[in-house]
Amino acid sequence: MSSWSNFFGRRQYELLPTTNDPPQNLPGTYPAEESTDASPSSPSIGNRIAKWLIFLFIAPITVAAVVTLSILSKFFSFLYLDDSEAQRRRSASETATTSCNALMNDPISKVERFVRALEENLLPEQLYSSNNPDRNVAALPPFFQGSYTQALYMAINRGKFLYVYLTNPSNESSSSIFDHVVTNPKFISIFTSENRNNQNIIWGGDLTNLEAYQLANSLNVTKFPFLGVLCLTRTSTMTPQGPSKTPPKISLILKIQGGIGEGDPDKLIQSKFIKRALKYEPELALIRAELKDKYMSEMVRKQQNADYQQSLLKDRQKKAQKAQKRLAADYLRWKQSHILGLRLQQDVREGKARIAIKMAGGNRETFYFPEDSPIEDIFLFVELHQKSLLEEESNFTLSQVEAEEKFRDFSYPYQFRLVSPVPPLPLLSDYDKSTPVKDVGFIYPSGLLMVERL
Repeated sequence: MSSWSNFFGRRQYELLPTTNDPPQNLPGTYPAEESTDASPSSPSIGNRIAKWLIFLFIAPITVAAVVTLSILSKFFSFLYLDDSEAQRRRSASETATTSCNALMNDPISKVERFVRALEENLLPEQLYSSNNPDRNVAALPPFFQGSYTQALYMAINRGKFLYVYLTNPSNESSSSIFDHVVTNPKFISIFTSENRNNQNIIWGGDLTNLEAYQLANSLNVTKFPFLGVLCLTRTSTMTPQGPSKTPPKISLILKIQGGIGEGDPDKLIQSKFIKRALKYEPELALIRAELKDKYMSEMVRKQQNADYQQSLLKDRQKKAQKAQKRLAADYLRWKQSHILGLRLQQDVREGKARIAIKMAGGNRETFYFPEDSPIEDIFLFVELHQKSLLEEESNFTLSQVEAEEKFRDFSYPYQFRLVSPVPPLPLLSDYDKSTPVKDVGFIYPSGLLMVERL
């Protein structure tokens, strides 16, 4: 115990004896092997040389190989990227771009964003004032849900007053127009009052909207916000024939911009907007009536043109039907001589199919058709029998070559079908008309057919 306390107290380590005797077998050590090297310092020098060689040569080469393989792996992965994956990424990118562009260019979404921005500027007393306790009265005018071009089209073609409200979100010199005019119930009633027959529309936008920016330039707007009124106007000019009115054109009849100053907003709305509208309303009503008459005249003209085209179509159809009937009659006259020739050969029955046909009237006819004849001969026989043409001589005057050229693409419209009474009730009408008789099992060498009208 004293030796151990002395050892820890001195904090000194004593060197092991430097003898050639084998070391003692301490716990956790391997038994020492006999060494043939007489110099004890040679293993230490070899180990140091090996470590320096690994540090100077092998380690840098290993690091360089790992980095090179990593770079090559990424390069080949990019170079041989799967086409379907690349196409999927491009398609997703194009779809996202298209959706974004559609959203940015949608006029309805632009108006909705503009209205939402206006609603964010509403004060609580504007939302829930004594005039609007339960939101029964609109806090904002009913802005037109569409582009300015569409609103202008309605103003021009329907004779409406078009109110325009433009803002510049980055440079608003005053909010008095919005606070005292646009959100004023008296101004809102201009668009919601039923006695005005909805002859007033309002469109709004800010300068982030390209249409609003172009409109501000065309109207020479110098301050924002801007509130103006446009409508169709015309003037009277004197001509040798008397007073004459110019064609109506869209004009700006009123505008306020920047602010409204001090004063009663209701009186401002009454004097500037309502009275100005009453001033232009009589002339605009005449323009509106003229537009209505023009529209009705255009509708009548279009209806007359449609009726005329329908009449021409019916005439063409009638002429085509008559021509088709004449062609069908000529076709029967041409084939009549052929069937009459087969009728004269009924006594020769070798190489023929004996076919009994029950007509639609109930009578039964038996006819012998050559086995190589097309099955259309059976249809021709029935058609000629129904039209009582088997007892007449053919008066067809065209030659065989002329007839084949005339009826090259013609198909006779048979109004009946031929059915076998033997189950499963096969239809001869399902076969091609050029099929030889001998290739149809239920009529060759003999068979029974029934005529059913369509």
